[in-house]
Amino acid sequence: MMGDENLIKLMIKNNADCTLVTKDNETGYQIAIRNRQYPVISCLMPLNEIKCEPFLDLVSNAKTFRDYLKYLLKTDGMGLLKYTREEQLIKTEVEIYVKQLLFHVEQMDPLFKFKVIPSGSFYENTRVGFPTEFDFMIDLIYIGSLCEFFEVEEVDPPGFGRLRLKSSTAREELEQFIEPVTQCLSSGKVRKRFYHLLTSARSHVICKESMKLFHNLKMRWTSGDKRCGTAIHAEWCGSQYANLLIKIDIIPCITVQGWPTSANVACPAGTQYFHVIARSTASHLTYLWRISTTSTEVNFFQNLSIEKKCGYAILKIIRNAIPYQCSIYQGKMKVDYGIEDLLTSYTLKMEYLFELKKYPNDSDWMRGNFCYRIMSIFKRIYKHLQLNKIMSFYIRNYNVLDSEEFLLIRPHELKYVRSILTHLKHKQLENKAAKRLRSNSCSTPKVVQIPKKFLLKERAESFEL
Repeated sequence: MMGDENLIKLMIKNNADCTLVTKDNETGYQIAIRNRQYPVISCLMPLNEIKCEPFLDLVSNAKTFRDYLKYLLKTDGMGLLKYTREEQLIKTEVEIYVKQLLFHVEQMDPLFKFKVIPSGSFYENTRVGFPTEFDFMIDLIYIGSLCEFFEVEEVDPPGFGRLRLKSSTAREELEQFIEPVTQCLSSGKVRKRFYHLLTSARSHVICKESMKLFHNLKMRWTSGDKRCGTAIHAEWCGSQYANLLIKIDIIPCITVQGWPTSANVACPAGTQYFHVIARSTASHLTYLWRISTTSTEVNFFQNLSIEKKCGYAILKIIRNAIPYQCSIYQGKMKVDYGIEDLLTSYTLKMEYLFELKKYPNDSDWMRGNFCYRIMSIFKRIYKHLQLNKIMSFYIRNYNVLDSEEFLLIRPHELKYVRSILTHLKHKQLENKAAKRLRSNSCSTPKVVQIPKKFLLKERAESFEL
């Protein structure tokens, strides 16, 4: 980061043009994007002015709206990851860290025998921006072997089910995790126990002996108890990425054989199981476990054509490029919400999959059609947020919006999506105006046909001269 910092300060001091490229083929603005989590970026521009300009204005010369979107896809620090050698090294060391943590979790409590299931955008090959987030589902193999999953659609909310103990022996082993009223396995109790074990395991991994396993990954002691798992943090100190902050979401789950009875779509070919994760709809309903089709989604996106995959990626790129932040008081506590809280990747994914179902051909996501698909998705997101629902593509009648949190942030979600639509419409109009201007400037003068009599007369007069 020191090299970038000195370069930025030098550019400011000499009033350099921040759109010019360095010897590493980066502009000053791209350096700012890559390091925007650091206060030094204020040397280049005040933090409260880091809006869609100047980043999106770098493509103001795009001839068409499609060119504009294509440029965003390819821009370093904004577009799809290229999966360089260093990015693969980041993935490898993060995976080692997670496996080391889980090894010590199992040592401390054998009930938490595990299998790591990579998930999320990095493994879908849809990651945009920087490799700053990794997601892992942790299959609790032994606990899962003692339970069976069932759905009570008439009683339980859509998208959720229960884990019932298979036998009296299983009930004795998991007694501490049983929800007293329903006598089902409590997602809340399992998640809290998992969180305490995981945070305790870090002291075993972050020690002199274990640190020999890592070359560039530095562990941080900060962590967070999320509603469906645990978020831990690390820092990558490499050559391509210096001081890159990384968030790792670790989510306990149970594997269930088959396909959900409440599924909205037929079981994909080759799919033999799904998962339920330790999350309920409310704190007093901990007997509920949320149905997850994450493994199916990862497999789907890995095999998706690049034309269609770009359609999903550009939604996230546009969201990341147009910032919005709000603060809401919950009682006396102030909670900050950023762009990924207001417009989650899962919301984008669900709406994208519905669009893809309507337009399944590669040609539907190419050339001019690509622009229509993107605008259509954002318009539908805005409409559905107004109706207080973003429906799951996979599970029947399941609204993926967090009902408790959504009511608090709904006005800001609508305002944010509206600002995205306004920007895109403005960009469309801008490109149309530029196209008309080019058309007028390049048009050839109208040729006037001269009558033959006039030509002959003119020729005769010239001869006389």
